[in-house]
Parts: sequence; structure tokens; C-alpha cells
Amino acid sequence: MSKSDAVIIGAGPSGLYLARELSKVMNITIFEEDKMLGVPPPHCTGLVNINSLETLGISPPIVSTYRYIRITDLGGNSITFDFRRGGP
Repeated sequence: MSKSDAVIIGAGPSGLYLARELSKVMNITIFEEDKMLGVPPPHCTGLVNINSLETLGISPPIVSTYRYIRITDLGGNSITFDFRRGGP
């Protein structure tokens, strides 16, 4: 194995996009726990913006849509996105 300039943990859509962009200027190694690349496993949230996927040329089927989501950090701070009203 050759020396890596950067290591990316996770080969979901974001990890693969980052790897593609960084690989233009450096050596990248990606570590992924699952057998399929670019497909979030059931324990992941799967919250990926459809516009981001289109930019990457990825057209997966829409598994779920959400009316609202709440993201909470380890400090207990949270933000709620209510898609029925159009934003946070």
C-alpha cells in the first residue's frame, strides 16, 4: 500500500465526493465498513440533499422523505428543519 496524504472514513456519497475531489491533488485512502460503496447502511440517517446527489451524477431511488428533522449535537444543542414550512 502506498503512503496516503489523507484518509477518509466512510464511502457514502459525501465521503466518495470528497475522495474524488481530493484525489485530483493527493493520494487518498478510503475505509468503509460495508460491502457496497455509496449506499448508506440502515443505521445511518440517510439525510443527503437530493441536489448534492444530482451534482455527483447519482440517482438513487428515494427511500423516504421527511416532514421535519431535528439534529442534536453531543452538547445537547439542536436545530429543527421543518420542511412543511420551508426551513429552520
